[in-house]
Amino acid sequence: AVLFVVARRPRAQRDRRRSIGMYHCCRSIARVGIECHTSYSKCCECLGGNACHAPFGKYVLLSGAFNFPAVTCAAFSFVGPDVRECTAAPLPTLCGVDVALGLAHFGAACYLQRRLLAAISAAHGPAGWKGIAPKELKRQANGVIMFDHGFRLYICVFVGSFALQCVGFTWINACDPDSQLPWAATILLAMFGLVAVGFFCLWFMALECGACLDNLAEDVMCEAHAAEHALARAPMAGASWARQMGSYPGHAAEETEPLFRL
Repeated sequence: AVLFVVARRPRAQRDRRRSIGMYHCCRSIARVGIECHTSYSKCCECLGGNACHAPFGKYVLLSGAFNFPAVTCAAFSFVGPDVRECTAAPLPTLCGVDVALGLAHFGAACYLQRRLLAAISAAHGPAGWKGIAPKELKRQANGVIMFDHGFRLYICVFVGSFALQCVGFTWINACDPDSQLPWAATILLAMFGLVAVGFFCLWFMALECGACLDNLAEDVMCEAHAAEHALARAPMAGASWARQMGSYPGHAAEETEPLFRL
């Protein structure tokens, strides 16, 4: 009997429990980043400007934190005598290319943010990003990723940069320079490749969770409006039922009169 009752449980009730479970899961994920977001907000207050708080601002800040030190290390390595005199591997070429790649990574981050803000401004106005919903932000970001030619070109540069750093470890080991700056530049650029991929995955997961919570809130509001509408119609339904049963005061006399008068 218990199995029969469970099998006949309304589908809406099962969907509601599933939605509540997804809500708690998304809320737990959101709690993980609260402390990191607090530190990020303090850093943005020191830097100033809206670009840090705008969509994709965290990626711009992350790109600068990795690439500017990498560019500095690669530039000092390039002018070092122990690197320039190396003939066992093209280590000077690696350091010069790393300078260009570090600047390219940061420039691409700023470019992607500007493209995303331009798409949002075209649809919602210049300040539309301040109150944009996660579902709409995800739609605009997908449009930039799928149709922007600059982003497609940067994907090739990004993959090539990570592959070059993996080969660069062998070149640095072959030259064995006295300075540790080539190692630092190569490690920073390689780590940036991994962190950037992880950031994109987490960012889209956060947008998906936000869209899920928005859909859940819309469902709850629809259910609340439906319940209010049903309660508002309840007295009218009761009066109609009483009228049909003959107990409505206005029709009591009509129902007690005989059908035929003699």
